[in-house]
Amino acid sequence: MSTTAAGLLRLAALAACVLLVACGGVKDYHHEETFGSDARFRREFGADSLRVCAAARAVLLGQGYVVVSATSHDPELSFVGSKEFKKEEQQLAVLQIHVHCVDSGHGAMLFVTAVESHFDVKQSKEQTTIGVPIVAPIYLSRSSSSETQIKTRGETVDDRAFYDRFFNAVGRELRAP
Repeated sequence: MSTTAAGLLRLAALAACVLLVACGGVKDYHHEETFGSDARFRREFGADSLRVCAAARAVLLGQGYVVVSATSHDPELSFVGSKEFKKEEQQLAVLQIHVHCVDSGHGAMLFVTAVESHFDVKQSKEQTTIGVPIVAPIYLSRSSSSETQIKTRGETVDDRAFYDRFFNAVGRELRAP
C-alpha cells in the first residue's frame, strides 16, 4: 500500500471515529422544542372551566386514578391523576395525567399532559453482627431488608390517540345528565 493510500485510510478511520463520538453523546432535547401550535395536548369545550375540570376529574376517578390538587392557588382548575400498573413482580409503571383548565372566549380550554414512568423495585438486605469474643462468646446480630424504587425510564406521552380518548371521555361526561 502506498504512503498516500495509507494516509487516506487513516484519515477516513479518524473521520469515522469522530462521527461515532459525535452521534453517541448525550442528547439535548430542549433544542428540538419549537413551541409551535400542537392541538394534541389541548381541547376547547363549550362549558365553563369549573365544569370542564369537574368532568375531567370524574373521568380520571372513574378509571381508578388517584387525583390530587396540583396547586393550592386554584385546586379545582389544576390537578394530577396518578395510576400504578404492575408489569411484573418487581416492576411497575406510573401514569400521571396533569390537567389544567383555563377560561377562554367560548368556554374553557382543557390542557392535558401525561407522563409515563417505569420503576424497578430493588430489595437490599443488611446484616450487622457485634460481638466480644475475648470477654465472652456473646454475639448480637441484626438483619434488615428494604425495598427501593429505582426509576428506569420516563417520558411525556405523545400518542395523539391517547389524548383523543381522554378528551372524548370528558366530552361524554359533560353531556351526561
